[in-house]
Amino acid sequence: MNAMGELRVDYGVFRRMELNDPRLLIRTVVARVFGLVLIGSAGWQAVTGPVSVQLLYMWLAGLAFIGVMEALIGFEWLMLRRQYAEPVRYQVTSQGAAMHGVRGTKQVAWTDVARVQRGRHAWTIKKAFGVEAFVIPRAAFSPEDSRAINDFFLANPEFAG
Repeated sequence: MNAMGELRVDYGVFRRMELNDPRLLIRTVVARVFGLVLIGSAGWQAVTGPVSVQLLYMWLAGLAFIGVMEALIGFEWLMLRRQYAEPVRYQVTSQGAAMHGVRGTKQVAWTDVARVQRGRHAWTIKKAFGVEAFVIPRAAFSPEDSRAINDFFLANPEFAG
């Protein structure tokens, strides 16, 4: 198998690549729900009881919980956007995967890979002890290549996770 794709990573693609990790996605959803509960309870108390400064604090804390994960992803994008200024070329072969970008080439052999997490928008390649090697967005490949890569990962259960 030899699939090659190229993609200019913008904020939307970067955000989907970051949220490919289910733990981060679950934390984001939990933080948003907790923030909405805080805002809702502050609103309910404002309607049914006396208005106090504590309600404003609850409302601001709820907004912070809703936006904190998005803000962290946005700050990370601001730090890394120069890395994605030029299109990034991704290559997946039967020997390993590579990412060719502005900062050089990152390569990983399949023998060094502990797990490949197959997400909806990207594949996350992880080495031993959960160390992330890099993320390959599915949008970089044609639908045929994307299916071929996914089938390759399914055919290799030792790291397909």
